[in-house]
Amino acid sequence: MSIYNNIVVAIDPFIDSDDIVTKANQLLNPNGKIEIIYVDEQVPIAYMGAPLAPPMVDYPVEEERKARIKESLNKLAENHSIPYKNVHLIMGSPAKEIRCFAKKNEADCIVIGTHGRHGVALLLGSTASSVIHGTPCDILAVKIKEDE
Repeated sequence: MSIYNNIVVAIDPFIDSDDIVTKANQLLNPNGKIEIIYVDEQVPIAYMGAPLAPPMVDYPVEEERKARIKESLNKLAENHSIPYKNVHLIMGSPAKEIRCFAKKNEADCIVIGTHGRHGVALLLGSTASSVIHGTPCDILAVKIKEDE
């Protein structure tokens, strides 16, 4: 059932995302395209040193981490015959950036993985549930297989 021309696949490179991309491919028209996106949320670091001293940031470590993420995204794309130019690593708030990217790229569907949530995690929500609100297109939430 190929019904979409432009699918944004929002993934987490730290989990197995093959099922998510496979399902997106099943929905894609033969001449359509898939864009893989990962939004890396920068968490502010509280500095506990001297009151006026600037925080020490190890930029080479951060660049190395981004390179590993991009390598993981590219491998996923290669495994699904998606061109590297359709792989994106974006910094920011995940839900907001996924929605903005989908709108900017005129996506007609977002495919995103979702975990089963329980207790406090359910109350706090997840990226998948946050993406739904205000999204300009259809969404497929793919249940991520839990390690058994």
